[in-house]
Amino acid sequence: MKKIMLTLSLGLLFMMGQAQNPVDYMIVKQGDVEHRYLLSEVVSVLHSGGSQVTVSQPGRADTYDVLTVDSIYFVNAQESTIPDDLIDPMRDYMPIYEGNNPPNIEGCYFVSPRELVYSSDGMESGTVFVDGYYQFSNQDELNKTVDLYEIGYYDGGITSQNWSEQSYIMGDGNNFTVYFDISGVSHYDDGDVTSKMVYLISGTVGDGGITDFYQGYIMKEKNDPNNHLMDVRTYRILYDGDGWSPKTTMPTSTLRHLPANGDGIVLPTERAK
Repeated sequence: MKKIMLTLSLGLLFMMGQAQNPVDYMIVKQGDVEHRYLLSEVVSVLHSGGSQVTVSQPGRADTYDVLTVDSIYFVNAQESTIPDDLIDPMRDYMPIYEGNNPPNIEGCYFVSPRELVYSSDGMESGTVFVDGYYQFSNQDELNKTVDLYEIGYYDGGITSQNWSEQSYIMGDGNNFTVYFDISGVSHYDDGDVTSKMVYLISGTVGDGGITDFYQGYIMKEKNDPNNHLMDVRTYRILYDGDGWSPKTTMPTSTLRHLPANGDGIVLPTERAK
């Protein structure tokens, strides 16, 4: 059975090669192990002797025993998209860079001042938020994913911590947009608050940093008894007010609990002026 599946899959590959080739990579699956190959880098796929298949790339050739291969299948990376109902409300306030060839954005970036461009809950545009550090890591070219760890930072302490559960990165050239499902915790004098959000982050990668860093976020759910955070289903757009977010390192510091009567991510009034 495996041999038949493999033969059919290889035939499909050659047929696709004669057409527009709508897939971006192929996967050789052995049990729970997946071997992934960018099709743009595959020179040939040979099914020789009825018992082996060889996937060749420049300077590399991997041979598999047909009996150990469960299947070979193909993935169109464009099947993963950001939901339009999440993008559309933000298009008027931040750039959304589409495309299937995003730049590598790995690194830690310092975003300050984080200024409010727009808020659906009526917060005044220009409001200044605490500084942000954004650590992008483990970018996967095949799956179009990247991990994010982000902190809010004020007066030498960490006021909030947010991390990605899922992601999808798109873009072209030096421009990128990333969609994240986010879990987070914010720290207050009257206790921690947890939340689930959606992030959209856009920018242009340059030498040593990111220009025009935008962050849109939507509140999905929260455990917030004293209502510190914005309401569920509202969204905000932030922008790095000086247009430049330099590469840096994530600070190591203790947590800082903000006043119980504060927003938690907005600077206290005396610092925002």
